[in-house]
Amino acid sequence: MATTINLDELTDGGRVHNLSGRPLGERSREWANIEGLDVTQGPVEVRIPDHVYSVSPSFFLGMFGKSVVRCNGAEPFFEKYRFDGPGHVLTQIHQAAGRALLELPAD
Repeated sequence: MATTINLDELTDGGRVHNLSGRPLGERSREWANIEGLDVTQGPVEVRIPDHVYSVSPSFFLGMFGKSVVRCNGAEPFFEKYRFDGPGHVLTQIHQAAGRALLELPAD
């Protein structure tokens, strides 16, 4: 059974349309217990509501960058963390994941 992270909970009832900034991403990583999820077996579904029109690279790297590195790349990361949301936001996420290995050190 998949674990679900609903990023709608970060949008202040739909008033936030842009998830940005590494500090918010890092707080969100803690809020969603990504450290714990990284070591679980099952897939993790990440839901992005339709009213979010942007997920910045800095937010993504703060929330998921260490996980991309731990998974040894974007492809294995996306096998574990399955994102569902607007197509343009998914494109932003895939682009940001490609930067994680370039910008973040391995643990």
